[in-house]
Amino acid sequence: MICITALLLLLAGNAHGDELLSRQKRIIGGQTITRGEWPYLVSVRGKIVTERLFGIFPIKHRRLYCGGSLINERWILTAAHCFDEGYQGRDPSNWKVRLSTVDLGINFVDGVKHVFGRLFGRSDWKQLIIDADRIIMHPGYNKNNDWENDIALIRLKQSVPAGRYVGNIKLPSSSISFPTGTTCAIHGWGCTASGQWLSNTAMSVNLPVFSAEYCGRLFGMQSMDSRMCAGYIYQGKGICKGDSGGPLTCKNAAGDWIQAGIASFASRSSPGNYPGVFTQVSSFIPWINNIIGQ
Repeated sequence: MICITALLLLLAGNAHGDELLSRQKRIIGGQTITRGEWPYLVSVRGKIVTERLFGIFPIKHRRLYCGGSLINERWILTAAHCFDEGYQGRDPSNWKVRLSTVDLGINFVDGVKHVFGRLFGRSDWKQLIIDADRIIMHPGYNKNNDWENDIALIRLKQSVPAGRYVGNIKLPSSSISFPTGTTCAIHGWGCTASGQWLSNTAMSVNLPVFSAEYCGRLFGMQSMDSRMCAGYIYQGKGICKGDSGGPLTCKNAAGDWIQAGIASFASRSSPGNYPGVFTQVSSFIPWINNIIGQ
């Protein structure tokens, strides 16, 4: 791996503008998961108006999808770049969060079960979709500097009801770190192969923590502060479009799964053959606690 990396770095050159890997904010090589397997995984979806009739009535929309994680009954953790679509992208009224499911869309059977679930009080049949109340992007987020501080919080309009398929992910302490080689897992609805569209069912793949130093050089990044990398070189596994904002989880010393990272970006041309870059959650614990505490 070191030899391959060294060759890639040599080809990349030293100039930031001539970097080897173009970036894509976007699971390749993973396996589908079952409902409730990762109960904190959520689908964050936006609906942005792109055309209005007479400048008033919306007639065309653009749909946006990101991943996220439930960190308590009212708050979702995701990536800031998910809300880059101007003022509409930051408007919470354009966003909803879908929980307690592994499916990206609602099929006919899901819809029928939802109706009967409401009629007969079957919470496990209901579709759990909650409107966003607030979107809070990190004040230091900078998409022009390699998506620096790529982290955001979503407050839901109502608390998430307790259920069989819903649960919170534990957050790390500010001091915790995961050494290179630690096996973690990423979950989301990203493409199943390079160039493909989103997966209809959530996927999960194990990825080792990758050397931040080598990763930074591969992408021509000047700093890896508050970031981490996970993945492989030429293994056909990694994050892809649709995984943005999704949780990278690792086990702590006690054997509990905790959220180590937030999917930020990967290689645009070959996302499954290079490590992905993640926002390092432990670096933002004071900010998260401050926002939630307010």
